[in-house]
Amino acid sequence: MGFMGYSLSQLAEETGVEMRTIRHYISIGILPPPSSRGRGARYDQVHLDRLKAIRVLQRDHKLDEIREILSSMSPEELQQHISVSYTHLRAHETRQ
Repeated sequence: MGFMGYSLSQLAEETGVEMRTIRHYISIGILPPPSSRGRGARYDQVHLDRLKAIRVLQRDHKLDEIREILSSMSPEELQQHISVSYTHLRAHETRQ
């Protein structure tokens, strides 16, 4: 059996973003909706990557700007951006 995706709570734990914040991001269009609805909703790598990018970008940008930035990035560009930036952010948070 392959990867089944993340539940909302798993996604929140993995990214450090509160569940209600994830729901808000979906409602305003910064994050795509999950593949299914309700209690069994599943989130995938795209959701994880975008949430990581949002966390990094929030340091210097407003949500409207973040939406524009993310919409202009390919999945590969997003991966490159977060591979360095998110790791640095988490390391900085751990030290505080």
